[in-house]
Amino acid sequence: MTVDPEARSGARRTGGEAAVAEALGVVTRAQRDLAARETRPLLDPPSPPFRLRPLGDTGLAFHPVLLSSAAFPDPVAAASVIDGYLAAGGNALDVADGDDETLRRLGGLLDAGGRRERLLLSAEIGAASLPAARLPAAVDRLLRLLGVDRIDVLGFAQHERGVPIEETLVAAGALVAAGKVRVLAGGGHGGDRLLEARITAAQRGLPRFEAVRPVYSLVERSGYERGVAPIAVGQRLGVFPRLPVPAALAGSRRGLPRRVVRTLAAVDVVATERAVAPATVALAWLLTKPQVVAPVVPVRDPAGLAAAVAAAGVHLTRSEATALDRASDD
Repeated sequence: MTVDPEARSGARRTGGEAAVAEALGVVTRAQRDLAARETRPLLDPPSPPFRLRPLGDTGLAFHPVLLSSAAFPDPVAAASVIDGYLAAGGNALDVADGDDETLRRLGGLLDAGGRRERLLLSAEIGAASLPAARLPAAVDRLLRLLGVDRIDVLGFAQHERGVPIEETLVAAGALVAAGKVRVLAGGGHGGDRLLEARITAAQRGLPRFEAVRPVYSLVERSGYERGVAPIAVGQRLGVFPRLPVPAALAGSRRGLPRRVVRTLAAVDVVATERAVAPATVALAWLLTKPQVVAPVVPVRDPAGLAAAVAAAGVHLTRSEATALDRASDD
């Protein structure tokens, strides 16, 4: 049978148009899928809902939420919170400094039921102007009252200019050599002080900061992101954000700055869509940020614990993270 050449040409055009349409459809679907894709941190797999996050090359790895003892109530309730955290896969406790009796009670809780063996311990040493000569005694006090022989991550409050960073690193190096401390972390240090600490450690062969503990949250971004984040990324410092859940999430929003109100409203939208607590969304947002290992979260009761640990399994989509970024940007 003879086929008309013009008909054959028309069929080719129709087939070509169909191919173009199909290709455009593939691109459209890919763009839509990308927008809905979850922003998993590099090492977070789809299942289980979380994975321990390594702290650089230190050999330490943390649950995505670092439990803080700062809000612990009475010992019985505190024991319940710790046990609930362990049951959820948690593996690290940040010890808030306090009076001798408070620390001694916390040490008793850690000793009971083998809790200490299941938890990494982090702590931040006292006042910003703590002289290096007093550092060994301050660490020994913590160890004695807690009934432990080592602090896994020892943080320092922001150094005042009158306290040489070299002296602090020398004293801290002796503690590391003695096995009383494993890893050092900066506290509220600015980027320039972190650079100074890195250079000093390299020149003197001293232990360097492996982490930093800045104040960082959806409503308090600029101090960290503009001054410290580039240094943290460049030096591969693990980041443990402090005060990660805005207090305004649980309180009145009257009189708050417009940006904060806008941010909290954006959090509410995501929380409603995912049927989780707003605090969970605030923590999940932090977990999308480069170098963040685990927010340091004070927990008072089982409800607060549930909202905190749930963040480990909430992987925000790119569009959700972008909406929160835009709402909270200065």
